[in-house]
Amino acid sequence: MTTALHRQWPFYALLGAGAALALHQACRRHPRRPPLQAPLQDKAIGTLRELRLKVNGQDMHARVATGAGNAAGATATPVVLVHGLGVSGAYFIPMAQQLAREFDVYVPDLPGHGQSGTPAAAPDIPGLAQALIDWMDCAGIARARLVAHSMGCQVAVEAALRHPGRIERLVLIAPVTDPAARSALQQLGRLLVSSVFERPSLIPQVIKDYLRIGLRIVPEMRAMLAYPIEEKLPHLRVPAMLMRGARDAIVPQAWLDEAAMLLRAAPAVVLARWSHAVHYSAAAGVTQAIRPFLAGEAPGMAQLAPPGLQGRLTCRRA
Repeated sequence: MTTALHRQWPFYALLGAGAALALHQACRRHPRRPPLQAPLQDKAIGTLRELRLKVNGQDMHARVATGAGNAAGATATPVVLVHGLGVSGAYFIPMAQQLAREFDVYVPDLPGHGQSGTPAAAPDIPGLAQALIDWMDCAGIARARLVAHSMGCQVAVEAALRHPGRIERLVLIAPVTDPAARSALQQLGRLLVSSVFERPSLIPQVIKDYLRIGLRIVPEMRAMLAYPIEEKLPHLRVPAMLMRGARDAIVPQAWLDEAAMLLRAAPAVVLARWSHAVHYSAAAGVTQAIRPFLAGEAPGMAQLAPPGLQGRLTCRRA
């Protein structure tokens, strides 16, 4: 029993940190913060609906907004949002609603997360990347522009490396793991510091997702810490954009400066005031910053038929 608890301490530490921060935020008086998303009457957000598919026998859930591709000036290539460690796509909802004004937007819950089914064995980063590509096949998405957060950046990078013709552009928001802090203890310490500068409304959503994934977060965290993203970035051949919140202790500026150099990309966009989950806390600002990049044309990308629909993959509506 003692050995089991010792091995599972990262999960309990995450829950304890979340509960402590929830209490801290509830007792603390916050200055007035800007709204999370534009008002409905401004017609600046779109409506998301649920999409449930069976991918190789595994239930996968997504939030979807389509129809923008038919609008004047809108891109025909959909935007897929990829969530991070232990959580679901729910924390992307404010940003997805705003992006849906101009883009077709898909927000899948990766296997074992949110409302998607749980695989028998916890997948590693390459396994999650392949699950994302398989889901794209079943959803009829030949190519996508990926917007990823935290561990989702690892999944997006791996997907782009394995299937470069399927990914047009990458937006990497707070990519982990900083090579200078590749341990669970360091990451948890940075999480505690960063969480003080998130919106309080994020905390119950994250705790709900952590309770859903349970102890499976432990092997997922190990996989995240073991993934050498700094060795992968130089091999990417798709346009990429980097972003972080100015108070993000998990992803410090020095690491993103190094990542930009490895990618041969422009310096990271830094949004003041907010922290690791800047895409949630400053959804409007992040959306405004990435729109021009997402709308640009990616050279040298041919339209591909989804390769998974030719005998390798089984798909149906759930």
